[in-house]
Amino acid sequence: MKITFGIPRTVWRFERVDRQHRLAHHIGQRDDGCCHIGRKLILVRANRPPKKDLENVIHEALHAAVWIMSEEWVANTARDITRLLWRDGWRKE
Repeated sequence: MKITFGIPRTVWRFERVDRQHRLAHHIGQRDDGCCHIGRKLILVRANRPPKKDLENVIHEALHAAVWIMSEEWVANTARDITRLLWRDGWRKE
């Protein structure tokens, strides 16, 4: 899927990948996703528990939108946003 976000507004490609996916090698063995700034590509591992999946998508989207922020900031912010949305009842349909 393609999605536009960030400043400046940029078109990013977003894909969910399993271990057999042609792009799976871009994600580290212990990572749940990655964001390739130069390629404008966000990859998130498929088949994760719903709450973890939500956090992964938010985490990688934050990297894309505000790439100058530290990993610690991104991880903490993604966790906080996930907790807020989860408590508010957001779930994948």
